[in-house]
Amino acid sequence: MNQKTAKILLVVAVIQTIAIIWLVYDRTQIQSQTAQLTENLTTVTDERDNVQKELQAMYDQYESLKSDNKTMNAELEAQQARISELMDEIKKTKRGNLSRIKELEAETETLRSIMKSYIKQIDSLNTQNIQLTSENKEVKKRYETEVTEKKTAITQRDSLNTTVKKAQALKSFNIRITPMNKRGKSTERARKMERIEVCFSIAENVVADKGKRNVYLRIAGPDNSILIGEGSKFFMFEGSEIAYSAVKTVDYQGEQTDVCIYWKATKEYTEGRYTVDIFADGKRIGTQSVELK
Repeated sequence: MNQKTAKILLVVAVIQTIAIIWLVYDRTQIQSQTAQLTENLTTVTDERDNVQKELQAMYDQYESLKSDNKTMNAELEAQQARISELMDEIKKTKRGNLSRIKELEAETETLRSIMKSYIKQIDSLNTQNIQLTSENKEVKKRYETEVTEKKTAITQRDSLNTTVKKAQALKSFNIRITPMNKRGKSTERARKMERIEVCFSIAENVVADKGKRNVYLRIAGPDNSILIGEGSKFFMFEGSEIAYSAVKTVDYQGEQTDVCIYWKATKEYTEGRYTVDIFADGKRIGTQSVELK
């Protein structure tokens, strides 16, 4: 081998060595760049997934914030609609589009801030509702107490009125029934009876109303039919009109008052028991009976 050939081979060897070194370096660079790209893609993918998860979590939280407040619900639903739009958009965004993912991430942060303001508003409303509920319960309690007190007062008043009315009611005693014949003599014979004299005393009552009032006689025969005299009509008793046999106006001033009332026969009567009831102020104040032959 001559000297010229040796030089050529040396040059070739040097060139090969340089080429090999370059190839090794270039491959190393490519591997490094590939690894970096892979790492970047993984990072972008993770951020994309995180944004999706955050958006879904916010959507669910907005759903949990809904209540009976229609106005607030409408605002929450509007935010949910925007979140749905962003979720659809991020699904369509390419994994490597880092700039757009960053923009979507920024919008997600804005929506999170808006959501926090809604949470604050709702908490404030809930606090107000709790206060109003407490106040309403207190008002209701006071109202129920007032109603109970009023009912108690009415019951006591009615009870007092009943007691007063009972105390004011007139009472009769020493009732004497005297059937008389046409000569004005007492008789026990029904067929000879021309009239009946009923005498009695009205007891003293300092709380009773003073003044004139009608006192009624109601005489029932053996068959329970009412003996009607001349000019007899009706009076009110316990909400109904009933017939009376005779009536007399008495001036009662709260003291014991003696009264006699007469009933005149209109026909011949049969033997049996005759019952006399005495009424005043719409109440029965005495009763007595007599047996006629």
